[in-house]
Amino acid sequence: MAISPDVFSSVALPATISALMGMVYVVEGASLGAQILVKQASLLGLGEEFGARHLFVQSGSLDNWKVFLSLLDKTPAFDKEQAVDSARNLFCSALDAVKKVDAQQGLLHG
Repeated sequence: MAISPDVFSSVALPATISALMGMVYVVEGASLGAQILVKQASLLGLGEEFGARHLFVQSGSLDNWKVFLSLLDKTPAFDKEQAVDSARNLFCSALDAVKKVDAQQGLLHG
């Protein structure tokens, strides 16, 4: 499957620690979600070698989430709005890329 590079829009680097923490929240939250999906995929007979490799790669350690929470607690002058805006922008960029790849492959995406 060849994916055209133009499906990936650039994501601006975070300008503040709060914005960075919003982005990390999206990445680490996705990792937590992948851990749940790995278990469900296993029930369907899918695994690291067939059918769910992408989930196994993404499903990191719970330790990463714990480190993130610790860093979040220690972040000085945390701006919740900046974090939420940054998280939303990163998530929307990822979703947009998935939709574009699906469209290239002739797939419908809800």
